[in-house]
Amino acid sequence: MGKRPCLIPFHRIQQGYFGPSGGSGGGGNAPPPPPPKPPPGPKLYRESDDFRRRVAADRAAEIAAYAAALGLSVADWEHQANAHLQQLVSQMQPFTRVSTDTLEKVLTVGRFKSQFETNSSSGLLDKEARRRVEFGLFGMPFASPAHHRPIYGYLHPSSEGFDRNTAPVLNQYGRVAV
Repeated sequence: MGKRPCLIPFHRIQQGYFGPSGGSGGGGNAPPPPPPKPPPGPKLYRESDDFRRRVAADRAAEIAAYAAALGLSVADWEHQANAHLQQLVSQMQPFTRVSTDTLEKVLTVGRFKSQFETNSSSGLLDKEARRRVEFGLFGMPFASPAHHRPIYGYLHPSSEGFDRNTAPVLNQYGRVAV
């Protein structure tokens, strides 16, 4: 079975999310950053603080179980998992998919726009759900301006950004791999 695409938001790669190497393998021995703090003001997400604590505790227990099953400490498991992820990412190229019409707009404007700017989506257009996901996964503040929102893409091992197995899934976002 061939390598599968890995979905990582571009801004995480650009910010050196995978350590000082920026995703090219090696380095990255610094401890992970602390989890983001919720934004001030009214809560825009539906989950309670208690729910978030329970999810965090469940995740910590799962990681501890994975580590124990391999005879590793949690710190060693996290180090090995991060090294493995860095190796996978170093073998991939970043892409996003767009239609030919969207590509013309990108070339005219000079940048990609988020769905918060275009008010359109090739999938689900639910800005509230997207805000919650972007906060939970990336630490993106809820009140971030539309032009600061992440542009989604994927990592793929081929230089074309698709193969016969992944093209049908990716084509819903457009037929041009950029």
